[in-house]
Amino acid sequence: MSFDPTSPPVPRDLVLPIGGRLRECEDDFVVEELPLYPASGEGEWSMILVEKRGITTPTLVRRLAATLGSRPRDIGWAGYKDRHALTRQWLTVPGRDDLETLEGDGWRVLESRRHKNKLKTGHLWGNRFEIRVRGATRTAAEVGPWLDKIVCSGIPNGFGPQRFGTFGRNHLAGHAIVRGDSPALLRVLSEPVEGESPRVADGRAALAGGLWADAMRAFPRDFEVERHVAQVLRGGGDLSRAVRTVPRRPRDFLISSWQSACFNQVLAARLDDGRALVLGDLALRLPRGRPFAVTDLAAELPRAERLEISATGPLPGREVPCPTHDAAALEGPVLERLGVPTTAATLPRGTFRGTRRPLRVRLVDASVGEEVPGTLVFSFSLPAGSFATSVLALFGIRDR
Repeated sequence: MSFDPTSPPVPRDLVLPIGGRLRECEDDFVVEELPLYPASGEGEWSMILVEKRGITTPTLVRRLAATLGSRPRDIGWAGYKDRHALTRQWLTVPGRDDLETLEGDGWRVLESRRHKNKLKTGHLWGNRFEIRVRGATRTAAEVGPWLDKIVCSGIPNGFGPQRFGTFGRNHLAGHAIVRGDSPALLRVLSEPVEGESPRVADGRAALAGGLWADAMRAFPRDFEVERHVAQVLRGGGDLSRAVRTVPRRPRDFLISSWQSACFNQVLAARLDDGRALVLGDLALRLPRGRPFAVTDLAAELPRAERLEISATGPLPGREVPCPTHDAAALEGPVLERLGVPTTAATLPRGTFRGTRRPLRVRLVDASVGEEVPGTLVFSFSLPAGSFATSVLALFGIRDR
């Protein structure tokens, strides 16, 4: 699978390069989660709003669990948030009434309310972003009309580089897991990666050399899959068993990265084609409807142009519906080239069911201001699962 994981697909005619730099400090990239529903005010759980800087969501969960004396699996959250950013996200923990003063290394609780159920992945409407771009070569007066144009056209709903890991390799590991190719997974996990820390490099070298105990000691706790494989092999298990028993959360994240890579390449093909909707598309009502077959293109195309509906692309899995007619002719060759089974039932058992994802989404409450000459501040909201980096790519900015 070969593609550029550092840049989500964009249409060539919708890019206005503005130069500039991202994330000179963590407060330059602010993400605030917009919950799908408010806390109920009663129940056996506490729903807490946590602000974090410089740590991943799994790291936050481990540190929070240690502070509360609970298990990480007892903590629920709706989605992963950026590490190199100031983020605010909702989590649920076993019910307590003394949480608003809690804080730790890289995190603090801002609000706490009782709630009736544990949060799960996807329990959010979307995210609100405030992003500072320093060293921009255009003014807010120049960028504003272009931003309005993007609001009218919608943004290509590609996955940003966060989905593919710091060094853009998660989808390769996910592809190996989906294929059940345990030697390929070990190769991905043990290959050296330019720019990684010496400690991680030592862990990869130990994996490559079959030094399982050394690998366990070298890899930080965040490297759950690498540590798991080393632990199973150290205990005398075989490589196939190590792959079959990868813990669910990191396994699912890697598989979703593979799905995301497949979607991005279908999206790129559709952007090259240039048509918002074609006969045989599986479209859905924005922001989150059920896919339906486009059989009357003349009737549905005006709705697509008004951003009421969008064509969809696949997140491959065992139960993903396939398009027909012109849409199949666009999507099928891409998936065939990627080695995705054309018959969903032939995918290995245990993989995701899969789904369809809109190719375009609305940009909500978008604005751009000029803090000081050369520093632009973008504010906007996106639905759950959509990436701010897809917006930034329309201004020629890569989040690397």
